[in-house]
Amino acid sequence: MCEHENHNPTVAMWFLASASGNADGHTVDDTFTPVLVKSLEVQLSDHTLGLTVSTGILTDFDLRKYFGDQDMPVYSMVYRVLLKSPISVSAFRKLQIKLLNDLPPEVDASSSFVLFGQEGLILDNDAGIRGVVLIPFSGLINIIGAGALARYIVADIGGSDKSVWLSQVSAITVTLLGPAIAQATDLWGRKWFVVSTTLLGFAGFLVVSRATTINVAIAGEILAALGYSSQALLNAIASEILPRRYRPAAQGGLGLTSGLEAAFSLLLGFYLSTLQSSTAVWAYPVFLGLGLDAAISNVTTIAQLSAPPALIAVTSGLIAGVRSFGGSVALPIFNSVYKSTSSKHIGPNVIAAVVPLGLPKSSLQALAEALAANNAEAVAKIPGMTPQITAAAEMAVKRTFLLSYRYVWVIMACFSLVGTVAAFFLKNTKEDMTMSVDAPLNREIVVEESNN
Repeated sequence: MCEHENHNPTVAMWFLASASGNADGHTVDDTFTPVLVKSLEVQLSDHTLGLTVSTGILTDFDLRKYFGDQDMPVYSMVYRVLLKSPISVSAFRKLQIKLLNDLPPEVDASSSFVLFGQEGLILDNDAGIRGVVLIPFSGLINIIGAGALARYIVADIGGSDKSVWLSQVSAITVTLLGPAIAQATDLWGRKWFVVSTTLLGFAGFLVVSRATTINVAIAGEILAALGYSSQALLNAIASEILPRRYRPAAQGGLGLTSGLEAAFSLLLGFYLSTLQSSTAVWAYPVFLGLGLDAAISNVTTIAQLSAPPALIAVTSGLIAGVRSFGGSVALPIFNSVYKSTSSKHIGPNVIAAVVPLGLPKSSLQALAEALAANNAEAVAKIPGMTPQITAAAEMAVKRTFLLSYRYVWVIMACFSLVGTVAAFFLKNTKEDMTMSVDAPLNREIVVEESNN
């Protein structure tokens, strides 16, 4: 569709009623659409910006229900013509009257009608929006589980030296495939890429759940990451099918869905576990989530508004790829800092906690190995262990982990500070927040704008 300066162009919606009550409008499309396109090009080239066509009643959408009248006729075609200004309405009316004689017999002209208004009437976006928000809800549990539960996974199946790869492969896979998949969808369509990658993600979840070795678990995470590699498409779809004015809300809605899934996962883990600490702090992650979601939603929206409509998917793919690339670089750094700090302090901290309570020095090596493997049964079998010594050792380990994570968060804060400074140089996109829809959920026909 041609680019135009009018942020809220006038739109004419021409509803053609079916003479037979059949919603199939392909016959009408084949016979009348070329006539309408030709007429717009020849007679209304100075008044029109573009034309989109909806053939038949869309899936899960009843036009009669939409307008609140179940007795309305069945409409087999809906033409949506963008007009340059309200002044163009009368010109389109005259053209409509001329074209009434050219309507095919499948159309009931007496029941057909035209609606005029500002652009922004969006037909049947509900189904697309539901699918877009449900996919990240079901997929984020993999991201959380791979990182938060890696310790417990390797304690059960072994391979603690490879635990970082459970989350690392997700970042690498999205970095490599995210932009490529986004580009491919511009050539072959969005739907089946989203469906196929989501099915691969489902298969990956099954593989991880049945894994008995760390290598199988990593392979399952790669499949699961393929499902998450369509995340960029979800951001693109949410922006394409809604007016530009609502893009920030759409991206924020995706972030909200992800946040709900994150909260659901953590609450489920809380319900299934036994919390023994009475001083657990839950407030700080709220501030982290607010900042993260605000940054991701707004950066994605700004990037999409800065790109041509034809490159929204590619732009979204690049944004997702850059995010994942940052994660693939940061994860090894964080893991190295965490492991080096914990390995340096865990021994001295445990010794300082248990030796004064009477644990023999000969049992220290076995205790360190059992704690490193998170093996409670092995800890209980160590000579000289008592409930008091066990509690002291576990507390020393927790304090060591807390210290190790502290340095990880300090590094994150430094990167966040750099991002905060960069945010001051972003351009205000308020003037682009219009009711223009870049990719309505229907077929588009381009009508070239006259150069006169």
